[in-house]
Formats: sequence, structure tokens, C-alpha cells
Amino acid sequence: MNNQRIAIVVPAIEGGGAEVVARKWAEALGHRDHRVDVITTHRVPSAPVTGFNLVPLTPPKSGVIAAVRALKATFETGRYDTVVSLLTFSNLLCLLAASLMRQSRPRIIISEHTLHSHRRAEYGVNMRGQQRLARLLYRYADGWIAPSHAVAAEMTTAYHLDNKKMWVVPNPVAFDAPSQEPDYYKRPPNAPLRLVFVGRILAPKRPELVLDIAAHLTSSWGEPVVVDFIGDGDLRPQLSAMAANHPFPVNFHGWVDQWHKHCEPGSVLVVPSPIEGFGNVLIEAASAGIPVVVSSRCLGAADACIPGVTGQLISDDSVPSFSAAIRKASFARTAEVQAWLNRFTIESAAELLHLAVSGSADKITPSPQAGNQPTKTVAGGKTK
Repeated sequence: MNNQRIAIVVPAIEGGGAEVVARKWAEALGHRDHRVDVITTHRVPSAPVTGFNLVPLTPPKSGVIAAVRALKATFETGRYDTVVSLLTFSNLLCLLAASLMRQSRPRIIISEHTLHSHRRAEYGVNMRGQQRLARLLYRYADGWIAPSHAVAAEMTTAYHLDNKKMWVVPNPVAFDAPSQEPDYYKRPPNAPLRLVFVGRILAPKRPELVLDIAAHLTSSWGEPVVVDFIGDGDLRPQLSAMAANHPFPVNFHGWVDQWHKHCEPGSVLVVPSPIEGFGNVLIEAASAGIPVVVSSRCLGAADACIPGVTGQLISDDSVPSFSAAIRKASFARTAEVQAWLNRFTIESAAELLHLAVSGSADKITPSPQAGNQPTKTVAGGKTK
């Protein structure tokens, strides 16, 4: 089954990090000559898409039972060999739809892209119900994918999954090539320190912590500081009001393509999130040569940062620790990390996803474009 008909199931292809990954996965599997459809279960994109065949769940269904039946019909019409789903609700829909199929049931490979255990107290009734159902149904999947070892470990323990069916596939989000000269972002003498936040401006991401860090750098270290928020979200009006109370400049850029091109020398990417399943922006920053600072408590982010090389991985998440690490990172020379960044490319994802959908590395021949055969990485960091 080297060349298959594959469906990627995701709520939408516009929005957060997992939606971006779905598009990248479709491209990656297409590189290995698989025929790929992307099935969206919730939202139709606002603009035409290219690079893959989009199959909206038509007509959009309300209610789980109707959605499961519609997805089952789509699977039967598409005659897929393998279905790869992203995020909890899509995973459950796919497993339920496949359970109703008596003939030509596709292999179901599920994936999670965030860590759930620390947020269960915040979840509403619907998400708590999904988590309970996941603990019952995930074991019936034919394979599992995680973007980081932290997510892989949680999936294995929380859902009692066999890690022999687990594949860690790093998100293919590295920029194609740096747009600036090496060390362009290194801070010049007497230049302001620029703190950059990239992502959704929402409470779980703690963007307000960036303002606290900037205030500490100004008051305790006497640093000239500029803060750049790249992204948008519900917390932006509140954050803008908070920024007005500080003496340093705060810029809100909204969503932009190739965000690193909007950064200036002296920029440091600050990731204040208490937890991440991976941290796409850390890879994007590293591929552009922008140093990063993130907490070890962010867990999944450890797969996306090389401490002392692409940035600083601090031991806690306090404002003083962030401040000290940011000052250190801003003057550091950017190291050559292209060999490491190759793990986060479309080509690497194509190899690993090809192995995952084929079910066995023993039956796979290497891609003609690939160098060494990639290893299969399972929870706990072991390779096969």
C-alpha cells in the first residue's frame, strides 16, 4: 500500500496551528504520490484553496449523529485506504463513522496537537464529554500521531494507547529560507530590545505577561524596550488598554504572512504560554534566525527549541527569569542549525507520514529525494 487514497479530516483549514498542519500534511502526502482529500467537518474556507482536493462535509450537519452519518457516507464515496484526523472531535467522528462501515473500512489514524491534562478543570461539559469518549474509543484507532514527545507521552498514558502504533511527526512549519543575513536580528549596541509575541491573543496564551516582562526590563534593568504583538484575538482590546498604561511603545500588527519579515534587529520571540503541545512559532523563529525564550514548563515546546542555540529554555515562568533570558538571547550569535531544522520540513513530514499511513517501516522504500531513512520515534524518545 505504498500509494494510497487518503483523507485528512479536520474541522477547518483556516484558524489555529492544527489547521495549518493539516494543509502541510496534505502537501507532504501528495509529495509521496498519495491521492489526498481534505475533509472539513465544520467550516468552509473563505477563499479558494490550491494544492489539494477540498471535500467539505456537505451539507453541513448539526449534531453528532448527523455528522457521523455524513462522514461515513463521505468515506464510502471516497473509498479511502487511510483516514488521518486532527483534534479530538474529528478523531471521535472518524472512529464512530468507521465503526458503522461493514465493508472497506479505512485505517483510522488519529492525532492530538495539544496537551489536555492541565486544562481539564477549565473545560466545559462538551469538552469533558469528548475526553471521556476519547478514553473509550481511541484504543480502536489503527495508529496515533503526535507533534512532540510531550503530547505522545500524554496520549499513551491518558488513553492507554500502545506506543508501538505511535508516530511522532514534528510539525512541518520551518520557513523555506532565511529572509535576512545571518545575525541580522542580533541586537546592535544601544538599540532597543524588541519583545515579539506571535499567535492568538487569548487568555490561555498569557499575552499580558509580555507587558509585565517589558515593564520589568525597563524598571529593573533600565532597558529601552519595544513590544510587538503579531496576531489577533478576543483579548486584544483589553491588552491594548493595558499597554496604554506603560511608557514603552506597544505595536499591534494583526495577522501577517511571513511574520519574521516584520521584525527588526534586537527582536526576541517570547512565548509566555503555560503549556504548548509543540510551538510552531519556535521553529519559524529558529529558521529565520530570531532567538526565542520559552519556559521548560511549557513541555511540548522543548521539542522545538535547542537551549543555548536557538534561544533560552528557562527553568520557571517568572517575570525575572524571562527578563534575564531575553537580555542574554538578544546579544547571542545565531548558530547554524539547518540539520536540526530539516526535521521540520515538508520533506521530513512526507517520509514520516508515509511510514505512518503504510503501517510498517519494513515494507517501505526510501523516497528518491530523501537522504537517510528517518527513524520511527515513539513515546519516551525511543527510535526504531
